Amino acid sequence: MVPLYLSRQRRAFSLLAALVAMLLVGLPQVRGQGTLRYTLADLPDNVPGDDLWEYSYVFDGFNFQANQGFSIYFDPTLFKDLQNPRPTASPQWNMLAVQRDVVLNQPGYLDGQALVNGPTFPGPFQVAFVWLGLGVPAAQPFDIYDSNFQTLFSGSSVVPEPSSVMLAVVGGLMLLGYRTARLRQRS
Repeated sequence: MVPLYLSRQRRAFSLLAALVAMLLVGLPQVRGQGTLRYTLADLPDNVPGDDLWEYSYVFDGFNFQANQGFSIYFDPTLFKDLQNPRPTASPQWNMLAVQRDVVLNQPGYLDGQALVNGPTFPGPFQVAFVWLGLGVPAAQPFDIYDSNFQTLFSGSSVVPEPSSVMLAVVGGLMLLGYRTARLRQRS
């Protein structure tokens, strides 16, 4: 017969394993025409009291044509001082960072417009900003627009999916935990 405390450990371990699996494998993603993935970097603060960060964006599944583009929106209550939109001086992209309008309660936005059909992505699109919120910045809404500035697609940015190496490490840790629990049960 299995002691009661080991049975509870097994249930707790199984519940923890299921939660970890759901978090890593079942991350919500924007589905449809494509995705906008982002990574985040906490930058050194140049001005005392400002919390400087930078988003790096990668589009996947969008086929931009000349004069089509995207706008990524920055909530005016959480973001200010959008700066350094990149890439700069690209022959295939026109980049622009527009500041928030506090009086009109309008968000700031990063805008990129394709200058040619099928432009290449010269690395991630990037923008630095001052974060006004608590914790770390999260996903943002975005629009893809056509040459008449009509919205073709709207979505929300997502964090990159965990790599297969990360999933293998988590799986190995789960197996190690299970083995340890079994060895404790035998002794």
